[in-house]
Parts: sequence; structure tokens; C-alpha cells
Amino acid sequence: MPNSASPDDKPKRFRIAFSFAGEKRDFVEKVARILADQFDEDKILYDKFHEAEFANADLAFDLPALYKNDSDLIVAVFCPDYDRKEWCGLEWRAIFSIIKEGGSDLILLSRFDHIDGKGLFGLAGFIELNEKTPEHWIH
Repeated sequence: MPNSASPDDKPKRFRIAFSFAGEKRDFVEKVARILADQFDEDKILYDKFHEAEFANADLAFDLPALYKNDSDLIVAVFCPDYDRKEWCGLEWRAIFSIIKEGGSDLILLSRFDHIDGKGLFGLAGFIELNEKTPEHWIH
């Protein structure tokens, strides 16, 4: 019998991808390192794990595609600075398009200070991070 797997069944490059503002880097880096111990750095889309790949002139085009096409789960970490950051805006457009296309099960929304994501209008659920340690968030 021929293999009837569709292209969507192909394993994705990243188990988990992060979108976050630099102001929360310390927290996200600790989480990414915990996950890298479990899955390997190559399976976590966190910029410090892929510095050589991210040092390219086409990153603004490549990064949204990594979120949309190559990630099993995308973790958006909102904070007061998220909406003001140019790169977060680029990432959020890709993430929001996944939600609009019916892929909300691929997105994990988390936040500091009860910040709502642009376009969500208080209608989405979040993991609240103010009282969590990176270790507590993972478990």
C-alpha cells in the first residue's frame, strides 16, 4: 500500500518556538534551557540557540516562516514591552495568522502583568507568569 502521509504529517524542525520581548529574556532563557535539556537545543526555536542562522539579511522573511511552517508549539510571552518591539510585532503577525487560520491549538499564550495580545481583546486565555518561576512554568 502506498504511503498516504500528507506533507503536513512531516515532522517539524522545532518542538517549541518562543516569541518574547528582550526585557523577559532572563526568564525565557531559563525556560528554553530547561526544555533544551529535555528535547535538545536544535528542537527549541530560541535565538541564542540558533545565532549563526539568525545572523542573515533575510531574517525578517525567514522567521515568520519558521513559526508558521516549522514549529509544533509557539509560546508567545507577552509583557508591557511586547507590543512596542519591532521584532515581536513581526513574530506576532505570523502567530496571529496561525490563530486566524484555525491553528490556535498550536499557540500557548502566556503573559506578565495581565497584558493582552494585540487583536485578542480580552477573549483569550493565558498562563499568568507574574508568580511563576521558569521551573514552575514548565511543570
